[in-house]
Amino acid sequence: GGDYSYNGNWGVHFWDSSRNTFRRCRAIWCTTGAGELYQALTGWQTYDAQAVGIDHNSCENVIEGNDLRFGGDAIFIRANEGPITPGTVVPPRNGSHRNVLRDNDCSFSPNNAIEVDLVDDTVIERNNCSNSHYGMWLGYSRRCVVRGNTCINDTAHAVEIENGQGD
Repeated sequence: GGDYSYNGNWGVHFWDSSRNTFRRCRAIWCTTGAGELYQALTGWQTYDAQAVGIDHNSCENVIEGNDLRFGGDAIFIRANEGPITPGTVVPPRNGSHRNVLRDNDCSFSPNNAIEVDLVDDTVIERNNCSNSHYGMWLGYSRRCVVRGNTCINDTAHAVEIENGQGD
């Protein structure tokens, strides 16, 4: 039930954090150089800023019923530390697997409303991913379930699965 809005880079960041619940919170306008005055002076800076960032072995978390609008990415789950086996892509080291993203308003993201990179078994259901560049981007994801989401008026694609397996 907290408010984590107008922060630079992350509203909340999970790092090596598993089996947590982030529910009924607000984290809007979480962009690089956050704050209304900064954005009025310099424009909307987004880069890889996220309302909710999930990194480095953060597994089995529930992100549910949150207002995450206008973030660079509303929710970004990634494994960004390289593969276990050199010369390959997957499986990654310290992946953040088996997270549940449910009933969140992730709309109005200039990048990806929800981005899930190099992770396994993520459930993405009943989220609003509208009016974003990509509604959902699943890169090298495996066995993820996407169901019951709303992706209206996204400028690139509603759902992009790049090199996914078994999604």
